[in-house]
Amino acid sequence: MFIGANVNHKNTAKFGTGVITDLEINPEDQLKSKVSVQFNNGAFSKFSIKAFEENGFFTTDDEDIIPFVEKLKVESEEKRKAELKRKAESIVYVPSYDINEYDKEVTKEDWIKAAEVAGNHRFPNESRAVVMDSDLIFINASAAMRYMGSRIKDCDKIYKACENNNKFQGHSWSYASRDAIDHIISLFEEGH
Repeated sequence: MFIGANVNHKNTAKFGTGVITDLEINPEDQLKSKVSVQFNNGAFSKFSIKAFEENGFFTTDDEDIIPFVEKLKVESEEKRKAELKRKAESIVYVPSYDINEYDKEVTKEDWIKAAEVAGNHRFPNESRAVVMDSDLIFINASAAMRYMGSRIKDCDKIYKACENNNKFQGHSWSYASRDAIDHIISLFEEGH
């Protein structure tokens, strides 16, 4: 399979027909393996093995190549999903408080916006999702202040506690991680 197979590239003006001369297997990820092709017009090029998928750049006279690449794609996707599941199961997720600073329910869109900025530098007057005592995630510091019955205008003190690893009103504070926020978003998608 592969070496010696006749191939046709979809871009006939640039490449056209040729023969596979070599296959460099990537043991880490077979989908990143390289296929060398010598074209009839004299050109020589290397392509990702994915160029030989069902709707890839090549057709070939070797009937085993395309199903083989499709099988690699399925195995790679299953491996990726298993790794994501393993990571998700290894993380202990912190519950979220579902009321914002306006006493309204926090929406999935609110959490998506929070995820977009998680881990980025916080400029003055920007909000971030925060975690109190590693026990509860709030959409922002203002919502946390409302929860504690404190003056909402003092919410910047929570952000300062996050940045300086200090306590505020007897609680430890940190910014919520992107993983934790993504988990909250996934709960919306699962219908919880």
